[in-house]
Amino acid sequence: MSDGELAAISDLIGAIYDCAIDPALWPETLGGLCALLDGVASQLYVVDLDTGGHRFATGWGEAPEKTSSFIARYQGVSYDWQSRAIAGRGPDADPDEPIVFRQLPFAGDFVDSPFFRDLDAEFGYCDMAALIVLHRPPRIGLVGVSRHRDVGIVTDREVRLMRLLAPHLRRAVAIGDMLDMRRLEAEALKGAVDGLSVGIGLVASDGTLLYANRAAAAMMASGEGAIRAVGGRLAARRPGAAEELASAIAMAGRSDAALGGAGIGVVLREAGADGAPSVAHVLPLAGGEARKGLAQGAAAAVFVSPAAAPGGLDAAFASLGLTAAEARLAARLAAGETLAEASSALGIAETTAKTHLARIFGKAGVSRQAELVTLLERLRAPLREG
Repeated sequence: MSDGELAAISDLIGAIYDCAIDPALWPETLGGLCALLDGVASQLYVVDLDTGGHRFATGWGEAPEKTSSFIARYQGVSYDWQSRAIAGRGPDADPDEPIVFRQLPFAGDFVDSPFFRDLDAEFGYCDMAALIVLHRPPRIGLVGVSRHRDVGIVTDREVRLMRLLAPHLRRAVAIGDMLDMRRLEAEALKGAVDGLSVGIGLVASDGTLLYANRAAAAMMASGEGAIRAVGGRLAARRPGAAEELASAIAMAGRSDAALGGAGIGVVLREAGADGAPSVAHVLPLAGGEARKGLAQGAAAAVFVSPAAAPGGLDAAFASLGLTAAEARLAARLAAGETLAEASSALGIAETTAKTHLARIFGKAGVSRQAELVTLLERLRAPLREG
């Protein structure tokens, strides 16, 4: 690998991590990915498999109106091909191994399909390499790079480079998905970030905690939280996770590329009855303009997924249109806590909790806390049976 190629890879990894903080940077970064891999277009999308809709979608190299027209005609067919490709990998497949469409067992059927013929006719694509960058049911995320017929099919070089970039893309997309693909700005840390259900801790390379948003502080204050503070350092409660998290934070302080696959989806707490473990993702902060401003002297940001609501209530909260803050309060009330107990556990003022509760009442169409708990129990029952 030449010095120029190594420099391009290093710059691209930094750009990928900036996208975790500012998703508006993805198109430019996907353009850089195409430049490295001799691609003509690239797409990133996160799909909700329950609805078939896009949770997030962006790309580079295609005229938006042309892409929209093609998707309108072939979205269902495209999902079918992708589903076959993903299903064929098996549960033990290497998450960093690219899917090359010309190398799939059913490639012949794919190339002979009307879908591919139109793809070739309208865009000139002859092959595509894709990475599964998010697999957190019901959501799945993919990054694809398309090759033009004038360049030729995907070669071992492109596979090797995509394999190298895969963990960095997975980390950035996972963090972006946690943040609902919203921009995280330095000035927001003491404001909007405190309203997120995602725990965010900014740490030095030795794990010293420099900043924790409200969700992270509540996790650390709880005796059952997935993270804690030990001697001023951020740590996981589960011993194996504590070592993994500390090692990833130390590596993040060295360079963007040093992390590799470490610090992605560190399991802080095993899956419960709802099947959703609590996980952490470590994002290096030393490089990149979008990341440097988050905290002076911070080597990494640790993003911790919130514990799932008890008894399968997440879907119920979504059906009522509750915000993350409202859902956290409703979960506490459904578990039998008083409003004062819930506000204390969540680290919010009781007046704030009362404001949240009034909004919850309005969305649920009830006027008393007992009625709310009864409604949540009714909503929970069919979810358990399903």
